[in-house]
Amino acid sequence: MLYTGKDGHKTTYKREWLIENSYCDKRSEMVTPTYWSSNQMKNKFPVMNYNDHNTENGLKSSIKNLLRYGFTVVDGVPLSKQDTKNVAERICFILDTVFGKLWSFTSDGERADTAYTNDGIGAHTDTSYFTNPAGVQFLHCLEHTGEGGSTLLVDGHNAAYQVLDESPEDFNILTETIVPHEYIDKKLKDHYYSTGTVLSLCPLTKKLQNIRFNRYDMAPLITIPPEKINKFYTAYNRLESRIICSSNELWFQLQPGMVLFFDNWRLLHGRSGFTGRREMCGGYLGKDDLSSVHRRFHLL
Repeated sequence: MLYTGKDGHKTTYKREWLIENSYCDKRSEMVTPTYWSSNQMKNKFPVMNYNDHNTENGLKSSIKNLLRYGFTVVDGVPLSKQDTKNVAERICFILDTVFGKLWSFTSDGERADTAYTNDGIGAHTDTSYFTNPAGVQFLHCLEHTGEGGSTLLVDGHNAAYQVLDESPEDFNILTETIVPHEYIDKKLKDHYYSTGTVLSLCPLTKKLQNIRFNRYDMAPLITIPPEKINKFYTAYNRLESRIICSSNELWFQLQPGMVLFFDNWRLLHGRSGFTGRREMCGGYLGKDDLSSVHRRFHLL
């Protein structure tokens, strides 16, 4: 198309560009989230075979699962850190954080983090103490000689929308109140601190974009005026009641060879306590890098 402006300047637009940037929704493969409770996922558990994940179509299916359900599993992965790294890098770059790029841990208490114990851990999001929390976390159980250690996933966006249905006022409080989180490791002299709302909305669509929920890393609430603290706790506890509701909890056993990827901006994760030796490895992927992959496959 040739467009001539009032000043006589001529601009040529290709047909493909006009279609790509039209106001009409033309992306037939665009994936919208499916918010779920545990019963809804029993027959939809998203698993991709390791060999299939290494193909373009298989990778695309894994990315679709991440967008739709907030998580996906790649099964049949060789039991090594290098193979875990390779599976993750099929998607995008691995973030380099305070824990390194690819980290591994046992219950040896090496770091000042609840993950380095054999205790159960309640549902939470990771890196809430970062200004830009990690977009995706991946975990691989390399070894487990004991019992327990079941993995917990909760669709945090589904829980948040349940709060919206029950109390729009509480939902709004969680989107407006600034909450601090921090990570302190005195041994390594690390002190990360960031503030943000528990629930964040997309500036464009006004839909839920991010959830930060981590009682373990919550810092003293000096960001909240005293006259507003009671209402905040009421709203926060309402959200927590939805998060710990059994109908929203998806429990399963992450077996060696299964690499779990989940959206850290949407899903909360946890685990049950365990016995024996258990070695996990994992890492984080950036939200911006993942969004680039989404657009590569025309899924956003």
